[in-house]
Amino acid sequence: MQRYIMCLVALAVVVLPLAAQTDLTYDPSPLVFNAVPGQFDSKFLNVTNTGGVGRDYSLLTNPPVLLGDLVSYYPFDNGRVDLLTNWSGAVSGTYLGHDRLNRPLQAMGFDGVNDNYNTWDSNLSNAFSVSFWARPLRNQPMIAQGYYNAAQTADYLLWPDWYASGSEEGLGLALGKNGLMVINHAAAYMPVLLSYSADLSGWNHYVIVFSGQTPSLYVNGVLVSTGLPSPRPTTYLSSLYGGAAYGFYKGFLDDLCVYNAALTEAQIQASYQFTDMARFQIQPRMGALAAGTSTAVAVRMVDTSLVAGVYGDALTLCQMGSAPVTTPVPVVINVGDTTVPLAPADLAISYDGLGNALLQWSPVASATHYKVYSGPDPYHPEYFSYLGHTTSTSFSHAADADPPSSRRFFVVVAYLE
Repeated sequence: MQRYIMCLVALAVVVLPLAAQTDLTYDPSPLVFNAVPGQFDSKFLNVTNTGGVGRDYSLLTNPPVLLGDLVSYYPFDNGRVDLLTNWSGAVSGTYLGHDRLNRPLQAMGFDGVNDNYNTWDSNLSNAFSVSFWARPLRNQPMIAQGYYNAAQTADYLLWPDWYASGSEEGLGLALGKNGLMVINHAAAYMPVLLSYSADLSGWNHYVIVFSGQTPSLYVNGVLVSTGLPSPRPTTYLSSLYGGAAYGFYKGFLDDLCVYNAALTEAQIQASYQFTDMARFQIQPRMGALAAGTSTAVAVRMVDTSLVAGVYGDALTLCQMGSAPVTTPVPVVINVGDTTVPLAPADLAISYDGLGNALLQWSPVASATHYKVYSGPDPYHPEYFSYLGHTTSTSFSHAADADPPSSRRFFVVVAYLE
């Protein structure tokens, strides 16, 4: 007799969430710059919305090692917009001032009286980090670390949200020229979990890491203080910068970044070393694209410190929104060797009587093409504009391309590749 054994197998079907997809594409890839030491180069990056609905975009220069945990980024360059979510915030007062590099309209200022700014509420809890540059303009009362039930008066750069529950609290930051404190907040509860007294005058870089219910403070890339552990099981990151009922911050804030994880030492160093737009200047930095449309974004490589060689870098294209999607944009920078002749031995300019200029020069040995630039001041090459390129030894420049009655200087650069 044959016996049959029947096996019944129950299969559980698990539907995994799909990774968010972007409708934004770009070209060329990679974006290639050609320059010589001490000079710059400009290119266009074409951004296209291939989707069926309008999309907002931004271009970031943040280090790739930080992007995976980045939730919000406020560069405060001529505005108050989060370059990931496109959140412009609720503003009460505030103004834009000079940043740490003395660039105008590149940092947010608070008057210390009633200015504040409500950023995107990321709803982060228990494991998060905040990094920023700040320049406080006055001292504040410093309070010893401890668990307190009374209200704490201080200069609140980040006002701590209030929670009625006995298990929840909001995390806040108080900053003055004489120190920084982490002060949390709930009903009849306002502990000072971290109190660091030091001379913090001028611009400094700060990272607050909250992990294991304990805050840690890094100043200019160095761990300077680890605070008390919070007795509450849930600590939320607050979102109102500038202060509220128990005090307001007076000073400047710049390059505010919010992360959904405790940053590592390597990430903290990358954050400290990062200077937005130091290597690339982008115009426009962000924008809106209707379905099926494209735009050309001007990207200028302005890092004149690079010596001869080939460098790899990256920008990041962000499809902005409540669930932003980022795409890396590879960049190659070719910096030529200055020991090779890169400029013609002579340059002649003739005019046709209507103001149109004809540039002519002697050929450079082995040159494959020439690029032509013009600008108003020979002592400021950063203001020169790219006019075009040619494989010949002459170039025509139309008069209507310049402002009326303007005086122009021309530069011709030979390329050997």
